[in-house]
Amino acid sequence: MYNFWQALPGQQQTVPRAELYALLLSVLHVEVDGVIDFFTDSLITANTFNKCPDRAKFANDADLWCQLFQHISIKNLLVRMYWMPSHTDTNLAKKKKAPPWMQEWHVKGNNAADNCANDGAAFHAIPEDKAKPVLDKLKNLMLVQSRIIHAIKMYPQRKCNKKPLLEQPTRLQKVEEAVWQSKQSLVLEGSRVCCIKCHASVPIKASHAFDFIGSSCLTEEKYMSFALGNLHTHPSHHVVLYGGVLLCRQCGSTGVNKAINLNRP
Repeated sequence: MYNFWQALPGQQQTVPRAELYALLLSVLHVEVDGVIDFFTDSLITANTFNKCPDRAKFANDADLWCQLFQHISIKNLLVRMYWMPSHTDTNLAKKKKAPPWMQEWHVKGNNAADNCANDGAAFHAIPEDKAKPVLDKLKNLMLVQSRIIHAIKMYPQRKCNKKPLLEQPTRLQKVEEAVWQSKQSLVLEGSRVCCIKCHASVPIKASHAFDFIGSSCLTEEKYMSFALGNLHTHPSHHVVLYGGVLLCRQCGSTGVNKAINLNRP
């Protein structure tokens, strides 16, 4: 297609939407199973297209993106997107960013596309007699805003009383506080919390450490603690030997595979 242009429909008139609408028009006018090599100087259009269609659903102008990918799927089109900087013939800084594949005819085509875009934008141009009152009010509003900003800058900067950040206690500090308030006779031995009466213990980093610290020592009960490998059974368990299996008659926990279950209350 050459020298093809059309006014952007709708009240939302933005440059990215116009660039996207040009791509949609190209897809609409290509036959089934066609191939499109689309060259654009709109980086946002190129980046959004090269992402997956699901990402495009959440982009700006999602209504046009959904139509675009729907028609591409229905017509089984192959669309290849190429980005190039604009006005490389007059701007040397942009010419340095040009991709290696860009040739002179790409530059001329981009300039022709800009001219077509100007022709299409002219169809949505507002007559001067209707636009002038709005522009005059906007100009006066900008003057009022600039005066307000200048007046605000004249006032001294207000002091901001920020609340000091409270230092959060560490887990070890929380454990020490819980041990101090515990009803048991607990001490800290290395990385464990130990009861000096029933000899039960728990690692400080264990998820049930605070449950253990908050529980009551059951040394006065008839269910005492005894060693089980490197651990001690908690006095809250009534452990019996049943068929070669250590079993708690109260909760049903066993020491067959995980003896740690008998170490917890």
